[in-house]
Amino acid sequence: MAASNKKMTLKEVKAPDEFLTSMGRVIEFLQLYGGWILAGAAAVLVAIVAGILLSRRHDAALIEESLAFRGAFGPVVAADEARDTGDEKAAEEAAKKLAGAAGDLEKFAAEHGDSPLAGLAWAARGAALLLAGQAGPALESFERGLAAQGDAAWKPILLEAAGTAADGAGRREEAERYYTEMTRAGSRLFRAMGYLHLGDLAHPLAGEPGDAAKAREMYQKGLAEVPADDALLAPAERLTRGLIEQRLASLP
Repeated sequence: MAASNKKMTLKEVKAPDEFLTSMGRVIEFLQLYGGWILAGAAAVLVAIVAGILLSRRHDAALIEESLAFRGAFGPVVAADEARDTGDEKAAEEAAKKLAGAAGDLEKFAAEHGDSPLAGLAWAARGAALLLAGQAGPALESFERGLAAQGDAAWKPILLEAAGTAADGAGRREEAERYYTEMTRAGSRLFRAMGYLHLGDLAHPLAGEPGDAAKAREMYQKGLAEVPADDALLAPAERLTRGLIEQRLASLP
């Protein structure tokens, strides 16, 4: 009997490896900047995923959806770049674009509720709002993204983004909950990062109330996740270990 399975192209066969490579680049990018530009990292991530969906599937409807998503998301990247120019007028214009992009992404998510891109749209909307300084609404959007993409491989990145938004909104207990969930991730890098953030929440220099003993405990747990032998660590893990060691050294 003749085989009925359609042969995959070389590009389709390589797509999962390319995705993992891209994920590694996102994680390293995040680490190079100390984990404080999480909205940007989330934005890069959703762009990667959208691109992969577009390259691996040939369904006309999905291609149309992907293009619509990228159209709604594109202004977020452009606005983030404009914010870094130091030009006050450009920054004001960027803020307007971020607000518009957030509205477009919300509309996209509502209109494509059954699509896998809907959850990514909520995450991208959260990134736009966080970049615009609207931590509270960003948290709500990240939470909707988590609800839709809760079992995805990139869940720890969404947890970190949600934790950052919660902290920025002054909701420290929620931030602690998201960071604690990060410490249960399958990746030791994300577990270490979760402990790093928990230590930062308790650090006396981060504001009142501070708890040096708790911060030290969290940092030490983070160090335990990444071996002291640099030869056993990926670059992002070495950077994370260095950050934790610096935090420990800054404790009273």
